[in-house]
Amino acid sequence: MASKYGIITIADLEGITGTDYSTLVDEDDARLYNDTVIEAQITASEELVSAIARKETYDSVNASDIIIWSVKTLSKIYMDNMLIADGIIQGERIDPIFYYISIIKPMIESNETSKNNIKSYKGIDDYNF
Repeated sequence: MASKYGIITIADLEGITGTDYSTLVDEDDARLYNDTVIEAQITASEELVSAIARKETYDSVNASDIIIWSVKTLSKIYMDNMLIADGIIQGERIDPIFYYISIIKPMIESNETSKNNIKSYKGIDDYNF
């Protein structure tokens, strides 16, 4: 199973966190975080980004760099919060909503406004000759 929108993968998330979640096991060598748990965190991030960006769906094809970065950043926050809560890593939990509203939302809104002012070229049919 993949995340709902497929903007990023578990491998993408592991690439920015530097953590191979499959290696995190309990005392019985059972995985602490299976793919479904990790993908649920990614999906939560994708849905938050889509809601604030006022777009129903993004996917790996039509997501801009800022959307992909936003999903990666929020997914890292969600996973780090789980790791902190479970005592795997030390640190203070970050409120993803506060982080999103104060840092990511203004960047997305600025990016979307810029993109809406530029007509994208789809092919020769865009022009009336």
